[in-house]
Amino acid sequence: MEDAYARSVAEVIINVLGHLARIDDIL
Repeated sequence: MEDAYARSVAEVIINVLGHLARIDDIL
């Protein structure tokens, strides 16, 4: 259970970082 939760959190963080990186690219 905790493993799945940690994986979900990691996925969200990666998505956010990827989104920020894309914004950085545009700027």
